[in-house]
Amino acid sequence: MSCLQSLTHLEIYYCPNLTTLPNDMCSFQFLTHLEIYYCINLTSLPNDMYFLESLIHLVIVYCQNLTSLPNNMCRLKSLTALIIKSCPNLVDVSFSLEHFPSLKEIEVNDCDQWIRNWSNDAISRICSIEKRSWISICSEDDDIDLLSRWLRKKIDSTKILDRLQIMSGGHGNRFF
Repeated sequence: MSCLQSLTHLEIYYCPNLTTLPNDMCSFQFLTHLEIYYCINLTSLPNDMYFLESLIHLVIVYCQNLTSLPNNMCRLKSLTALIIKSCPNLVDVSFSLEHFPSLKEIEVNDCDQWIRNWSNDAISRICSIEKRSWISICSEDDDIDLLSRWLRKKIDSTKILDRLQIMSGGHGNRFF
């Protein structure tokens, strides 16, 4: 992969047989944008992702079997945008969102198991992000505790989310 060392954008679409990304890609020191779409059997990202020091934009969409993100991902100090959608099995995320100092945009949708595990500090960090913060929570039951945690942080925050969507089975959408 040495011929790709100067790559700045990498987009991976519709690779159903892809289960993991090669560790070699972590040597792409100029990579600023990594976007992964519809890789339904992808289960994890490389542990050495923190070597992607120039990465500013990370998008992961519809990777249904993704269960974890690398522990050291919080070392991506340049990351300004984190968009993760439709990764319902994403649970094992040991880093905390408050450890991304440059994060200005976050969008998390249909990653309910991960969202439920967010600390109050992570919720506060999301509420303080400058640009666009869009969190969508879909619950099979009425999760009053989760709703109250978000509303409490939203009310306490000087900057607020652009959009918080909480959907509860059969009760329709509620936007705050």
